Amino acid sequence: MQFKSLSNELLLDLFEFFDGVHLFGAFYGLNNCFNTLLLVHCLQYHFDFQLLSKRKFDLICQEYLPSIIDRVTSIRLSDSDETPNLVDRFLITYGFNFTQFTHLYSLSLIQVGSLEKISAILTEFSDFAQPTRLQLMECFYRQEDDLTRLINNIWHLPKLTHFLINRAPQLYSLPIRGKVGFQIWKIKSTSIHRLDLIHIGYLTVAPCSKLSNSLLGSQCQAFSFHLINCSHIINLVINMSNLRAVNFQGRDNMKIRDGSLPEANELVVWLQNCLPSTFSIRIEPTSYKTMQLWT
Repeated sequence: MQFKSLSNELLLDLFEFFDGVHLFGAFYGLNNCFNTLLLVHCLQYHFDFQLLSKRKFDLICQEYLPSIIDRVTSIRLSDSDETPNLVDRFLITYGFNFTQFTHLYSLSLIQVGSLEKISAILTEFSDFAQPTRLQLMECFYRQEDDLTRLINNIWHLPKLTHFLINRAPQLYSLPIRGKVGFQIWKIKSTSIHRLDLIHIGYLTVAPCSKLSNSLLGSQCQAFSFHLINCSHIINLVINMSNLRAVNFQGRDNMKIRDGSLPEANELVVWLQNCLPSTFSIRIEPTSYKTMQLWT
């Protein structure tokens, strides 16, 4: 049986297993049937532009991509030595904007050394709110502040469900700002030991429980946060076995906001009775509503 004798339906099923670069390289131009299948009937494309020659990249961007841009579901872009300045060529030379990729759900950026370039891409995504998967592979950041700022931007992608970054061994502290749609307890990084969630609102019992039983929770040594009910702090501290320092506020102790020292002292006594004696418990001197634990 010859390949071209297969039914169109079977060919389209087979096409799903091929990268778009290989599909057009192998089948486009063979005959009108293949051209029509590729340009009209094929419903989704995956493009891996890593390790691609400039000639092939230019051909795809000029001839094929504009016609199928609304059917591209995943893209891999690389600024490696094999494809230098490819990201700028994609975005600037050919003028592609990620808001044009209306069905893009996965983006991989490889060896992109510019934080500004990555942030600009994320801004497009923030406005359009489409991708669910993001990978930053072998990307370099000058200092931890750059990486922290970048990660905070990533948390605000509304539909993001999977995020992988493999070049963050220096990230010790992770402060998160603003409302996030990402499940924080699913973060996997062996270098993070300090977590600051004060600015994301009050944690309820469910996320507290999931965080305390996660990899991130087990390795966390310093934790700052707000929680709905102060009683949740006990299980949280006991389950997060490596915690050395905790700063927290409970929404159920709002009287402490008025500087009501008796209520604050009552909370200290209660914590002393519930936590191991190794904990030092104090009221933060500049704010009666903040409790500090240290062991």
